Amino acid sequence: AWNRLFDDTITALRFRIGGKELPIEPVLNLLQDKEMTDVAEFPFPELVFEVIDHENTALEKILRQYPTLDYSIFAIKYYVLVSMDKYIIAYNPGNDHFKTILLKLYGNLATTLVLSQSYSDALDSAKEGLELSPENGWLYSIMALAHACAGDTDDAIAIYREWKDKAYFNSDFETYKDRFAFDLKKVKGLEIEVPEYEQLMKLLE
Repeated sequence: AWNRLFDDTITALRFRIGGKELPIEPVLNLLQDKEMTDVAEFPFPELVFEVIDHENTALEKILRQYPTLDYSIFAIKYYVLVSMDKYIIAYNPGNDHFKTILLKLYGNLATTLVLSQSYSDALDSAKEGLELSPENGWLYSIMALAHACAGDTDDAIAIYREWKDKAYFNSDFETYKDRFAFDLKKVKGLEIEVPEYEQLMKLLE
């Protein structure tokens, strides 16, 4: 069902090129046409960015509707999107929009890796995101969760103590403490083992 939802969402996308609204398949064909992408008017970086952004949105939609999926499949899709965006940044390094979506992709990749219990890879992904934005607390919350699930309780506690009383970056949570507790409860509900769950939840009271 989630594969169909992803395919239907991507199929419904439309991109404006040369005054025409095109579906994704001919757009992808154009992106592989070197004669087209070498034309100055062809919006190559912006177009790839739009494809990445739409696919990321589709993945997020599916994750909300199907919370018990095989997350390793999503991780593979996010790896592809990260690679695409890094290529576009190299192609057009002055565009901050591409860096913003890459930061979000690293966070989503790290999250799906935690949920697929690939904790070391999740930490690597979060760290790469932090190289782009060291002050991004959302990525620290994912790192803390990866440490907690991996049994690296002291590392998780260090992040919790540094960030728990700081205001969260949007209206979803009041403080990072609320986000940390939400994450722990989520993985517990998915029957992912958190070795020192009670100790960590007590710290976040």
